Amino acid sequence: MSKIIDSDKNHLTLLNDNGSVETVVNDDYYHLKYDRINMDLRDETDRIFFQFTNQKKIHETYNRKIFNLTYRGKIITTRQDDAVKVCSFIVNRDEEGFVSFFLDRYQVENRKELIKSLLAPFEKRLRFAKRGVIVDDTFCVAYDGHASFKVAYPSGSRWESLCLVVEDYMRAKKIHTAIGVMDMSILLQTIYLKIGFCLKPIVKGKEAHIFMNQLPKKLQQCLLDEWG
Repeated sequence: MSKIIDSDKNHLTLLNDNGSVETVVNDDYYHLKYDRINMDLRDETDRIFFQFTNQKKIHETYNRKIFNLTYRGKIITTRQDDAVKVCSFIVNRDEEGFVSFFLDRYQVENRKELIKSLLAPFEKRLRFAKRGVIVDDTFCVAYDGHASFKVAYPSGSRWESLCLVVEDYMRAKKIHTAIGVMDMSILLQTIYLKIGFCLKPIVKGKEAHIFMNQLPKKLQQCLLDEWG
């Protein structure tokens, strides 16, 4: 396997098995991967492996810098960009940070199913499309939290961006999932609250001004007739 032959504050120099020399960033990932002092933190195939408990594990895949994280029987796979963050949990023995990271990513990967469960009473008014959750075939809240509304044109319909501000309504909220009760992430709260607003929009008063002024007159009137 490759080994470290030189280092400074910012870089590590590696000697690879084929005799080539490679310079990499001096960070937690490369130290766990190549520093011989961390041999006990790698498996028999030299992939990084660590477990806090039998239920909380970090294991590098055969693709460098990509990890499988296990928690309560569920597995999520991280991106290469997450490698240093994941390795910091190992270096610092940060079990709490690992769990928090896992739960956030779990909610991201399962946000569609979680939102479906949370909004089950309104399922007849919702459609879960590739672009996001569509409310009454009029509004859409994407899975990244951005909102839009449908506008009809002679040539067909088009989705226009919609500014919805929900930060003032956010509160700590527990949700039930397949791996237990957890705090709802900011992203999931954002999606949930924006869909909730679209299900029952505020169409009158000071709070409605910014929202209503973004909409075409015909849609404004429809909302006023239904919710005014």
